[in-house]
Amino acid sequence: MITMFTVRWPKALQIALGIGSGLLGVYWPPASPNPWEAGTFAYQRALCLFPFYLMGQHLDISGFVQAVPAPSSARILTVWTAMMSLLYLENQPDVWKSVTFGVFEVLETDTAPFLRYPSAPGCAEDYKLLWARYFAAVAYRTFSLLVFLLFGVPRGKTWFTEAGSMTMYAYLLHAPFVRGAAMALSYLASFDIRLFGWPPLVEFAGFMALACALNLYFVGLVYALTSQPVRSVFGIFIEPTWLLRLADQMSLSPPSKKEAD
Repeated sequence: MITMFTVRWPKALQIALGIGSGLLGVYWPPASPNPWEAGTFAYQRALCLFPFYLMGQHLDISGFVQAVPAPSSARILTVWTAMMSLLYLENQPDVWKSVTFGVFEVLETDTAPFLRYPSAPGCAEDYKLLWARYFAAVAYRTFSLLVFLLFGVPRGKTWFTEAGSMTMYAYLLHAPFVRGAAMALSYLASFDIRLFGWPPLVEFAGFMALACALNLYFVGLVYALTSQPVRSVFGIFIEPTWLLRLADQMSLSPPSKKEAD
């Protein structure tokens, strides 16, 4: 393969690029006032995701995983149930009837009560100890990921292993289907079909049923986008192995007569 350049400390360079790209992705937002309108291939997404690809490339957790006994089926089911239930524990009761953010944002959306100081004139929100709130958010996510990785992921090959190894297809191709679901929900909303005004338990059950239905839709969408027909059509773009073969052929081709002279 063609070597573009060599460096003495490639991992250190990649880590520096990863940290720098993450900072650029956060502090260099897209031109649109709405970040969700940036698009699938927006530079902000690429910059923010680059550090995670580096972590996946360089972090070897095989020894750590082998040190923990393989979880049983009952334990895996328990972890999945607990983790999925966290998606529906709303931390913003004022908006739960229209959208749910889940407990994964509870430490970031609003200042935690025990970290809030009384507001002063001209200062609506006091952000003292803000670093502690974000540190707690990162620690919570890290702990959740470790629990899910060690006790919620089967060690052997399962019926969803192949789909899980092809999630790049779902990530790059899901945007139009998400927009379609949003348009369908907007169309249904035009009929003013509401459960509001019913007892709170009925309202909550109806909204949670809709949220579960959307989750099932997206799970099915992932399986559809990682299926063999989709990979056959879009594989030339998402997995350009032909480009690597072309680079190998170019690097192995004999030099021309002019170069030999």
